[in-house]
Amino acid sequence: MGRLVAVGNLEGGVGKSTLAVNLASAFAAGGRSTVLIDTDPQQTAARWAAHRLLPCQLLEAPIRDLAGAGAWVGYADGIRRTNELVVVDLPAVLAAALAAACLLADAVLIPTGVGRVDLGTLQRTLHHLRAARRESRGCTPLALIVPTRLPAPGLLRRRVDLHALADLGEPVAPPLHFDPAFEAAFAAGRWVGDIARGSRAHRDLAAVQSRLEAALEARPRGSAATLAGETVARLVGRSAGSSARPSRATGEGWPGALPFASSAAAAPLGRETSRD
Repeated sequence: MGRLVAVGNLEGGVGKSTLAVNLASAFAAGGRSTVLIDTDPQQTAARWAAHRLLPCQLLEAPIRDLAGAGAWVGYADGIRRTNELVVVDLPAVLAAALAAACLLADAVLIPTGVGRVDLGTLQRTLHHLRAARRESRGCTPLALIVPTRLPAPGLLRRRVDLHALADLGEPVAPPLHFDPAFEAAFAAGRWVGDIARGSRAHRDLAAVQSRLEAALEARPRGSAATLAGETVARLVGRSAGSSARPSRATGEGWPGALPFASSAAAAPLGRETSRD
């Protein structure tokens, strides 16, 4: 049973796909069998991987509604059974997908800005995480808040904002600073450790990866998966007679499980955008 790491926030444009793609690539480049699942209908991660130059495997499984959020659990669990690590790029806005991921994941990474609006959305995201913890009968996913889009260190206002994140009661990872290397990596279809090794972006990512690895080492394997399916069905519901439910073991029948996609590119963590 491999590890499943979900990357999500109910707010878009916080660098969610940037973190998911580069984190999965970093683990794969380190020798781990790693699959990145893009469940966001915007498919930013899929566009990033369209040239097939990333070291990790990319699967598409877009979640668009409540029924999809329930069916997705079996698909993701099947992928986890044959790989060391599964990283899931979650859709923004759809709370049901976040709830499902919180029940199934070993860890939930929450990238966030540090402004007042960002903190408000972060609190709503944490509300869903904690609700899932209550429903999971003790199979508690760990959470890690990841500050993103920070300017160069040293600004007092930013330091204060980071203290505000720590006050929310969940561990805070080292931040990802604004760095053009993320945008360059997206444009090239590569990850920052490949195109800009040693850059601030690469160092920041390595610090987040190290923090996550340390947290996962302390967590028993497979504790959440056995209860996730029935709990998600109770919380988000499934359409009666739905034909889009994958088998729990293999994920067979999931209509969005395509190997790669290509379309117009969206901007990663290198520049401001309303969505990532």
